[in-house]
Amino acid sequence: VTAAAEALCAADRPLVIAGSEAREPALVRAATNIALALGATGKDAMLALTASESNSYGAALLGGSLSLSDAVRRIADVAVAVIVENDLHRRLPAYGLDLGRAIVVDYLETPTAESAAVVLPAATYAEQTGTFVNYETRAQRFYQVFEPTDEVAPSWRWISAIASALGRNDLDWDDMDALTMACAAAGDELAGLAEVAPGAGFRVAADSKIPRQPQRYSGRTAMRANVSVHEPKTTVDHETPFSYSMEGLNTGDQPGAVLPYVWSPGWNSNQSVFKFQQEVAGALAGGDPGARLIGTSGDTRHDRYEDVPAPANVDVSNGTFLAARASYVFGGDELSAASAPILERTPAPYVLLNPEDARRLGVSDGNGVAIAELGASYEVRVDDSIASGIAGVARGLPGTGVLRATHVNLAADPDFVRRPGGDPNLIAKG
Repeated sequence: VTAAAEALCAADRPLVIAGSEAREPALVRAATNIALALGATGKDAMLALTASESNSYGAALLGGSLSLSDAVRRIADVAVAVIVENDLHRRLPAYGLDLGRAIVVDYLETPTAESAAVVLPAATYAEQTGTFVNYETRAQRFYQVFEPTDEVAPSWRWISAIASALGRNDLDWDDMDALTMACAAAGDELAGLAEVAPGAGFRVAADSKIPRQPQRYSGRTAMRANVSVHEPKTTVDHETPFSYSMEGLNTGDQPGAVLPYVWSPGWNSNQSVFKFQQEVAGALAGGDPGARLIGTSGDTRHDRYEDVPAPANVDVSNGTFLAARASYVFGGDELSAASAPILERTPAPYVLLNPEDARRLGVSDGNGVAIAELGASYEVRVDDSIASGIAGVARGLPGTGVLRATHVNLAADPDFVRRPGGDPNLIAKG
């Protein structure tokens, strides 16, 4: 702590980063107080608050006051839930969660989908066009890369179809432009969505669409030679300014949001990026993509949070620890956990312990500790960066449970058998 404080005080423009991964509001308040204290000394201090999942800020800006706890209570009261691209079993303990009347729209096979009444196949991010809103509320458009097969459709199209079947016309969006304008009209904070990227009717010189494929793209007939050696007519994209082919013009001076690739004759891919910039290392010729939905007001906050929580009550001598969420970047989230090559490289569920706490429990690296609140044993990882009294419990990895408690009771498990990482249910892949 002292070293961190000295480093922040020595910096000209200190940056304090916090977020929601710990599920602890006091941590965000503490980070705010640190940034304010640094600012009071004349530093140009900044505070960045990140969310643990993509588009969390975008979903929050859409509004809605229904919490996950309230939603679960309404499901228990026989309400029909529409669960969009989410596995509730990664957020809630499986017991007591009745999804027998739920409608799930997802592109992954999840325990939530397996227990739902209806499952509708959603398009992945590569199969649809949409908007992501990052931690600074910068909205950025992403575009569909290829066409989905069968009955796969973007989640918003399924929602619109369900609403239409129920006689509602307020969710009757014909295309992405209509959906974007509806979101932009939903509130002042979302008005900037209309300016994020050009609509489907945008054209470059000679009234041309923009090609998705570069000029050096080849082998298009070979890709479907098992079906026919004749190349079919490409699908006309009515949702975006792009074409599903090499046909069109990538002039380089179109708006940055619709720049499909960087390539210039005589240069290899990203080596030619300066050809598309206003100056070397500068903004794109057509302007950098994205739009801030919430700008700065220019006002500086000076009041700090005074409600400092009391120190956590832990009794390491009895095996009671304050539980902290330990996240693993690759394999710890819902999407990468579905990738077999990544799973092969993910660790088994683990608990991070301070060396002194591990000694008190009589365990060392590779041993196991039983976690009473989860009814399971995890592998021990001794880490001197973990404070005494804290147990960093892995979350999101295959084989981990959902921990709702703020404290955990740990005990050495003499019968623990260390297992390799990856999905314990994966027998073979092909």
